[in-house]
Amino acid sequence: MAEQTPGALCQEGLSLYKAGKLGAAIRKFKEAIKLQDNYAEAHWLLAAALRRKGEGLQALAEAEKAVKLDPEHADYQHTLALLLAESGRSREAEKAYRKALNLDPANAGYHANYSALLLGLGRYAEAAEQARRALKLDPQSVGARFNYGLALERLGRKDEALEQYRKALEANPRDASLHNMIGAIHLERGELGPAFDEFRAALRLNPLNHRTKTLLAEVLKARGQRVAGFVWQFALFLGRQLRWLRWVLLLGVFIVAWIVRAVQVAYPEYRMALPPLILSYVALFVLTWWVDPFFSLAVRRGWIK
Repeated sequence: MAEQTPGALCQEGLSLYKAGKLGAAIRKFKEAIKLQDNYAEAHWLLAAALRRKGEGLQALAEAEKAVKLDPEHADYQHTLALLLAESGRSREAEKAYRKALNLDPANAGYHANYSALLLGLGRYAEAAEQARRALKLDPQSVGARFNYGLALERLGRKDEALEQYRKALEANPRDASLHNMIGAIHLERGELGPAFDEFRAALRLNPLNHRTKTLLAEVLKARGQRVAGFVWQFALFLGRQLRWLRWVLLLGVFIVAWIVRAVQVAYPEYRMALPPLILSYVALFVLTWWVDPFFSLAVRRGWIK
């Protein structure tokens, strides 16, 4: 069998990468690099595969090698920018994004990802401009649409932000986060009906989203149902923050039952004091185990409106 070329190995690796077989793809790219260490494309493809696998530091090292070998390749600069941003090296990431955009200014994805970096840096006007440019190049980009809406919201332009979120939702109707963003603006304005509807839609799409449940409890409080809102928020807090407590309480059921039985036998005069204590324990147990799923079910079924 004739020895494979680096290019052929990269093509095989790319096919494996697209099929989701990352381990096999990485081996192919490494074989290509072993045959030709100065093959920039192999380093770039390896960086992409490692990034997708979650091995960010190794991916960054490979992206840096690719850029060093061919600094005038826009895709290499863009991948480097993504990895630098993910590693918290924002200034270097911005430099790489600018380089990529200088090489390929008509790439909507570059503008969209650069806008995400700028959002993280709190430079909302610049983020909005980059997202706007991305949408001009690709009006169907949901990511750019979301970034544009978020930048506009941070700039206080809430009506324009709502418009962008709704357009993004039309393109991706199963995105629970978009319903949350729209609902949060309605809640801030005191528009409780639309806010509740958006949060309920978000919860139907993602019943495990604790932020959505917290926002729904805020709506209940804002409607004047302060006690109900507080109870839900407290219960959701217990269910989310103290998951370990659930198992402690479950174990405690058997311990409490043994203690109650022992007290009843040894101190009959204290029998009347035991029921309130038992009921309090059961209430805490129910709060930590059952309120979270029940709240989701009640909202999704329309029992809580």
